[in-house]
Amino acid sequence: MISREASTPDREETIAQGRAIRVEHATATARCGNRVELVAGAGAPYSAVQRWTDGYRRSAASGRELGKILGEREP
Repeated sequence: MISREASTPDREETIAQGRAIRVEHATATARCGNRVELVAGAGAPYSAVQRWTDGYRRSAASGRELGKILGEREP
């Protein structure tokens, strides 16, 4: 098993990529959250609201899991 403290160029690059992906998930989560508010406020059909809510939940959960893997704390 590889130590978490081991510092190699590949490890650092992988962590940087993971953090970049987590930022993408955070952006998608915010975008979906805003869309939920817009479509719900506009009186859109329930299915449209549900689609964006599901996207929000998936993005948020993926971001949290990636944060756990990277050993980062929640903001």
